[in-house]
Amino acid sequence: MSEIALSPAEKAAAQEFMKQRPDFKKSEGNSERLLAQLAKVLRPWNDAKMFCEAWDAAEIEAFNQETAPHANPTDTLPSADAELISRGDHEILNDDRILKCISRDKKWEAVFGTEEFAAFSARNPKIATPIHFCNFISRYTNSRAQMERILQRSVYSAFKNWDASITEALEEAAKKRTPLFDTRNRADVIWQWEGYVPLGKLVVIDGDPGLAKSMFALRIAVSTFSGKPFLDGTKPATTGGVVLLSAEDDPVDTIAPRLVAAGAPDGEIPLIFQPPTKEDGEAFNLDDSGDRLELELKIVHVNAKLVIIDPVNAYLGEKVDSHNDQKVRRVLGPLSEIANRTRATILCLRHVTKGGGTKAIYRGQGSIAYTAAARANFFVAEHPDNNGTFVFAASKFNIGPKPSSLAYRIALAEVTGIVKQVPYVAGGEPCSLTANELAAAEDRKMESEGGKLGDAVDFLRAMLADGEVAVKEIERRADKQGIKPMTLRRAKEALKVQARPDGKKWFWSLPEEERQTNIPF
Repeated sequence: MSEIALSPAEKAAAQEFMKQRPDFKKSEGNSERLLAQLAKVLRPWNDAKMFCEAWDAAEIEAFNQETAPHANPTDTLPSADAELISRGDHEILNDDRILKCISRDKKWEAVFGTEEFAAFSARNPKIATPIHFCNFISRYTNSRAQMERILQRSVYSAFKNWDASITEALEEAAKKRTPLFDTRNRADVIWQWEGYVPLGKLVVIDGDPGLAKSMFALRIAVSTFSGKPFLDGTKPATTGGVVLLSAEDDPVDTIAPRLVAAGAPDGEIPLIFQPPTKEDGEAFNLDDSGDRLELELKIVHVNAKLVIIDPVNAYLGEKVDSHNDQKVRRVLGPLSEIANRTRATILCLRHVTKGGGTKAIYRGQGSIAYTAAARANFFVAEHPDNNGTFVFAASKFNIGPKPSSLAYRIALAEVTGIVKQVPYVAGGEPCSLTANELAAAEDRKMESEGGKLGDAVDFLRAMLADGEVAVKEIERRADKQGIKPMTLRRAKEALKVQARPDGKKWFWSLPEEERQTNIPF
């Protein structure tokens, strides 16, 4: 470093500083370095005491910046060593291993046997005392005896009051250390519907339209808020409110009559209905943290034990691709956390695709992330041998043995104020068919009905050739053509028909590529 001219006051301050700091070697080179540093950094001070304080502060700052400790002491270790350290048990690493770990940290690598570090520690007690070193060692061990042995091998062996430093370090480390997983904190799964629907978990039901999935969910809802037995006769473990997100059924002419038919009383019930569109005209979007907060507030408001999202894809938001694992998990992860916090079951209903193979877990529309996130996944399908009978079967069950499949049917009931009889789900008898057997039977049925599906595709393509049409009108005309609702829905999937809500009505339209193929040339 080139020599810098100093004023007499600066030289006097430097000389006084040298007298007060005998740990500095008074060589010519060191003096030049000191004076140059004084001129460059600390020229405003011409008082020796002020200069000494400023010098200390500057040197400590440089020490901290140039030799800052690693944020994670296990970063430079082999994975096995890092895993051992993270456990925090007594003397998991031997002394030599810990010394090796410490030596990899630049700030502390000189602590073993170097006089320079000892001198620095002596004149900078605020940053390099035994307590600081003990705090650092406590990252690797919580053994007092091991900490003492390591201190004896360091430059701190000449210091006194080890016990106080070690005690303070261990107490401080105990406060900051990430708590270990404790297997003593365990409990049984809490069931709302014993063996079928757990509280505080995410549950998915997959199935084609027309199989009464929504009615099945409403039947669960009635038992949840009324205490009436579930389909198999089991009584709910607890009662509470329900939050219903329904994008396909009208709350007045469909949901309310079906709830009453399923056993709900006339009048107000502890159920909050959330349509797909909010009061401000925006979509209720589970990808939005504000809307998720609103959902959680609704759960708390009615002390809900059950949340139904029907269908779940309708509430994902336009930015979420239901076939993208990462984006789907971005929604389902927070939903699972809400379920865990509120102890409410979040029941998601999902349509299925065709040709997904004979395994039922791959039949749901969209990403496999739905099934992965759910703790219980059910598959509903028509009974292959009994017309008019449907089967509710577990396709995945992470929280215990798979429960028995249940057979159910659609019954009709008189509801006050409604002219026609209203459908509801009845039955609940055990069934031997598994979810995979039901999926395989559906594949066989599709192969045999290929001609009918083709006719339905042609009908729907012609129906939508001129633009979007109300779903009610499409269903009315399809019925006149002898096309069953399930076949019509399969044709919708084959054409990738787009659905759009407009107030209380739903409209279907062809995708762009289909519309282009219908342009006459």
